[in-house]
Amino acid sequence: MHEPAYQADVVVVGAGIAGLSAAHRLNSAGVTTAVLEAAPYVGGRMSTEKVDGFRLDRIGQLLSTSYPELRLAPGLDALVLRRYAPGVLLHRDGRRHRAGAPAGGG
Repeated sequence: MHEPAYQADVVVVGAGIAGLSAAHRLNSAGVTTAVLEAAPYVGGRMSTEKVDGFRLDRIGQLLSTSYPELRLAPGLDALVLRRYAPGVLLHRDGRRHRAGAPAGGG
C-alpha cells in the first residue's frame, strides 16, 4: 500500500463557500486540512464560468450581508458588494431583456 503524499487531520470535500470557510476555520484552529474539489475551479454554486465568450454565474444563492456568520469570514472588507435587481438579464441580438422579475420590480 502506498503512503499518501499529503497528511491531513481533516479532509473537506468541496471547495464551495462552505467548504472553503470550514477549511479556513479549521486551519485557524491549528488543524491540518486538505480540500478536495472535482471542478477545475473553486467557488461551487457561487462561481463564474466562461462559455463561448460569455460569463455564466452559477449562483445558487446570493450572499446576504445579514448572515451573522458572514462577519467572521476573512477578507469581507475587501469585497465590493452591490445590490442586484431581481430577475435574469438575457442578451440576444444586441438587445437585453430582463426576465423573471416580480411585477413592479426591477
